Amino acid sequence: MVYVFPIERESQKAIIAGAVVFSLLPTAAVVLRMVARSRLKVRTLDLSDWLILLACLVAVAYQALAVACAVVGGMGYHTTEVLAMGGPESFTLLMKLVTVVVLFWSLSLGLTKLSILALYAKIFSIGKFVLISQACAVFVVIWAMVLFIGAFTICSPVEYNWDKFSVVGTCGDVRMLWAVTGGLNIFSDLVVMLLPMPYIYGLSLQLYKKIGLMVTFGIGLAVCIVSTVRLAEIIKIDMNDFPYSGGIALMFSALEPCLLRKY
Repeated sequence: MVYVFPIERESQKAIIAGAVVFSLLPTAAVVLRMVARSRLKVRTLDLSDWLILLACLVAVAYQALAVACAVVGGMGYHTTEVLAMGGPESFTLLMKLVTVVVLFWSLSLGLTKLSILALYAKIFSIGKFVLISQACAVFVVIWAMVLFIGAFTICSPVEYNWDKFSVVGTCGDVRMLWAVTGGLNIFSDLVVMLLPMPYIYGLSLQLYKKIGLMVTFGIGLAVCIVSTVRLAEIIKIDMNDFPYSGGIALMFSALEPCLLRKY
């Protein structure tokens, strides 16, 4: 029987509240985008639309998993408390959820960035720019695959990723994997943010309109800040007390895809 942890810790409450907000806001943004699309002459959804729809679905699933981590996984409690209250089964369940959370996070971010790059290529249909966008898309796909595969192969056997009690195995430096892929994620955030700036400045628009467009694309700066804070929190995680020390990183991981979908 699955043990349900009391919602008493501040990090639990923050994760649950964040999951609600970070599900509603990006969903509303995507719905508004679809409504705006329906009012255009060309109403057919393009690649960027389909990618952002899929990214939104994955992100909502991520938020549901984050809530599960807090409610049935004991996120926010110390490891000793999780074991005392829910037993080894609860800790194993938490680590299973975290493994899937990492996969959904990389998939949601990857799809969102691919959607933005596809939109860039459509708006700025210049040969050189399209090639750069495609190169960035390849980088994003490789980044997501590295994290996707690494989440499973960092421990041997695979089951040792989540079962530390009945399985004998070894793990590489999980925190280092998250930190390196987090750093590469910040790099791709910066590239996606800066990529259109020279072309926006070169458009034949009034200065205030150019500035407005730059500010809109500059939302990516907020994404970079969130990514940096997330990376700092990952570096501080104590893997021996992951349920307690990983809560803030989980929350900031949920925020980043939410901001990207407002791009």
